[in-house]
Amino acid sequence: MRYGDLPELFKFDLELKGEGVIRIAPGDKYYHRTGKYYVVVIADFGFADLFRDNYYTFTMSWRTENTVPHLNAQRLNPVVTQPFKFSYFRHYVQDTTEDIRISLMSKVGAQDIYVALGGSQAGKRPDNVTYDFTTKFMKGGNYMNGKALLLPIALLQNTNSACKDLGYAEEESCILYIGIQCMESVQCLGEIEVDYESRTPKRIYSG
Repeated sequence: MRYGDLPELFKFDLELKGEGVIRIAPGDKYYHRTGKYYVVVIADFGFADLFRDNYYTFTMSWRTENTVPHLNAQRLNPVVTQPFKFSYFRHYVQDTTEDIRISLMSKVGAQDIYVALGGSQAGKRPDNVTYDFTTKFMKGGNYMNGKALLLPIALLQNTNSACKDLGYAEEESCILYIGIQCMESVQCLGEIEVDYESRTPKRIYSG
C-alpha cells in the first residue's frame, strides 16, 4: 500500500503478508485525511509455480472505523474480529418475498452471530445480551467451523413496517444489524454471507 502513487516491489508505505488487517489511525506516519491510497497485490508463488497454469483468488475490503460496512447479498465477506470483541455490519433488505439466511464460516477462532432487526428494541449494535436472533445456543459437530441463521421475512415485516414495501424514501429503512463476536483470546478470522432463501422445497443430493 502507498499513499499518492502506485506501490512498487521495493517502494511502498505499508505491507501485509498473508491474511490480516492494516489499520491507519490519526497520528500515524501514513495517515492522510484527503487523497488516495493505492493497493497492489502480488502473488507469493514458488519456483515450481512458474511452470504451472495457476491462478490466485483473494478477497479484500476497506472501511473507516466510525462506519458500519454494508454486506452485499450472495457474496462472501471477510470478517476480522479482535479477541473478545465484536465486528458489526448492516444489510439493507432487498426482497420482501424470501426469507434471509446469514451464514458464518469460521477460519480461526470460535465466533457467534447476533442480529437486531431495524425498528426493534435491540438497537443497532446487537451483543450477547441484546439481540433478536443469535447462534450462541446452537451446538453440533460443525459448531466451531460454521453456523447460520434463517430470518423469516414475515417476522421482519411485523417488526418494521418499512420491510413491507421497502420504503427507502421513508425515514426508517428495512435494515438488519449484524454483530459477530470473537470468543477467543486471539484474533478471529472468518467469512460471512447474506443470502435470500426461496420457500420452495429443494431436493438435497448426496455425494
